[in-house]
Amino acid sequence: MALKAKQPAPPGMNPKTADRDNFRPHYTKDDLRDMGNIGFKVFMGIKEQWNLSPSQCMALLGLEDSNRSTWSLWLARFRSGKDIGSFDRDQLERLSHLAQIHRGVISAFPDDRHGLGWLAAPNANPVFQGKAPLERLLAGGMRDLAAVQSYLEAVLLSSAG
Repeated sequence: MALKAKQPAPPGMNPKTADRDNFRPHYTKDDLRDMGNIGFKVFMGIKEQWNLSPSQCMALLGLEDSNRSTWSLWLARFRSGKDIGSFDRDQLERLSHLAQIHRGVISAFPDDRHGLGWLAAPNANPVFQGKAPLERLLAGGMRDLAAVQSYLEAVLLSSAG
C-alpha cells in the first residue's frame, strides 16, 4: 500500500494549522445572517410553546435588561417578515442549543403538557440541583444551556436501548 504525500498548504496559509483551519467551516456573513434568521424563527416557536415572557426570552438569548431595545427590534422585524439582522457567535450558539433542547423535550415528551410540566417541575437530578430545568436554562449561562441539552440527549440515548 502506497502512502500518499501530504499536500502542501495553500499559499498564505500556515502549514501547521492548515488541517485545523480546513476542519472548521467558514461561513460568509450571508450564511451567518441566514442561520440567525432561521434560528430566531425556531426560537419564536419555542417562545410560544413554552409560553415565555420577553424577559425570559432575553435571558435565554443572553441579552441583558439594558438590551431590551435589541429584543424589541428583533421582534418587530420578525413580525413584519423582515430580515432580523446579524447575530453574534454566542447568540447563534444559544439558538442552536435551544433548538436541540426543544427537540429533546418533544422527543422525550410527545405530549406538550408533559414536556411543559417537565420543564417547569423541580428535578432531583444533580444536573438541576432540585430546580426546574427551565430555571436552569434561565440562569442564562452557556454552560446551563449545554448541560440541559446534554441531559436530554443522555435520556434519549438511554431510552433508545
